[in-house]
Amino acid sequence: MGFQNSLNFQLAPNDKWKFNLGINRSQLIHHGSHTASLTIMDGVCLNPNSNEPKEYAFSYVVTNGRTSSTVNLLLSEENPGSPLDSNDVFKIVMGMHKKTLNWAIPITIERKLYSLGELSIFAKGGIALGFASNSRDIVTHFSESCANLCFNHGFSPIVYSQKSNQLTTGIILGSSVEWKVSRKISLVFNPEMNINIKMSPVDHNSAKWGVNLGAMYKIQ
Repeated sequence: MGFQNSLNFQLAPNDKWKFNLGINRSQLIHHGSHTASLTIMDGVCLNPNSNEPKEYAFSYVVTNGRTSSTVNLLLSEENPGSPLDSNDVFKIVMGMHKKTLNWAIPITIERKLYSLGELSIFAKGGIALGFASNSRDIVTHFSESCANLCFNHGFSPIVYSQKSNQLTTGIILGSSVEWKVSRKISLVFNPEMNINIKMSPVDHNSAKWGVNLGAMYKIQ
């Protein structure tokens, strides 16, 4: 779920064809959860020479869309007298609230399919060039299958988000419905789909669809 703000410039050489260039700012909100399966070998012991209960630091990466987040955990032994088996697997279940901000440049072409009075319908296609993305993660809940290795008392997982400034490409398919309310102003209704193409290690193929509502002002 999300919303998008955009500014577009349009060139119409005739009443059949239109060419568009713009800039989009979109914000996506995602609620999800993941389960991490870890062993002692995945962590680093912070006090190997101490007689106190051993503390271990863990770090792993969660990837979602064009952004990745690094999760840092701190756990300690519950029963120091019972050595931990390096092959024992313990699971971390975590819920996260992610807000992702994306910037893109859409380049599209429109072809008129039908018109009736002041109403016109166009087929629309093109590409979207994504050039920046960053996200913010908030941990909403977490728990672990605790045997002899548990979170320190009062500890909360720490999440660091990574930005992606690599260029990505999306294919835009959709339509455009225009209603001319005056000689200069038209109202626009655009249902469309954006199919992302994987371009970098943190990108995942995905498709988004939505509806754009706006107004268009004719300069000449």
